[in-house]
Amino acid sequence: MNTVNQLAKIGVKEITDRFMENGVCNQKKLSEYLNEQLNAKNASNVTIEAIQTHKENGVDVLNMPLAATNDANWIESIIISLMKKEVIDINAPGSSFI
Repeated sequence: MNTVNQLAKIGVKEITDRFMENGVCNQKKLSEYLNEQLNAKNASNVTIEAIQTHKENGVDVLNMPLAATNDANWIESIIISLMKKEVIDINAPGSSFI
């Protein structure tokens, strides 16, 4: 079980390194990931525009809070799927270990 916990921590670190900066979500990186995923799934232009970023006080922020988008459940499932892939479905050389 200790090995499984250590592999899960590696997944958490990969997610953290990918999207977090100084303990806060880097919304530009999140936007880029969601943009890639949603474009591949032919999301509406309204949804794509909502997840784009703009600068506020020198910081990138999403055009619209994710919960306020018309496809919030879809976006949530994309994020949950990434978390499951990296943290829960532990990938080890040769095969995945669930």
